[in-house]
Amino acid sequence: MAETEFKVFAQKLATYFQGDLSLEEFTRTLFVKIYLNPNGDSLLYDMEARTLRGYFYGEHDITTFATE
Repeated sequence: MAETEFKVFAQKLATYFQGDLSLEEFTRTLFVKIYLNPNGDSLLYDMEARTLRGYFYGEHDITTFATE
């Protein structure tokens, strides 16, 4: 599987900024900081832990998520 740009971005940031956050908390926080949704952020808070891990490890493509 080819590395996604988000996977590389997230993992490099995690090296410096994850701290004591779990992988899922860090990924959710990252999305909250970069995702501007005029309809609210409920999508971000409704994501399951396995979905967040999938984004972090490049198992899910953020293209659909990013264009919503």
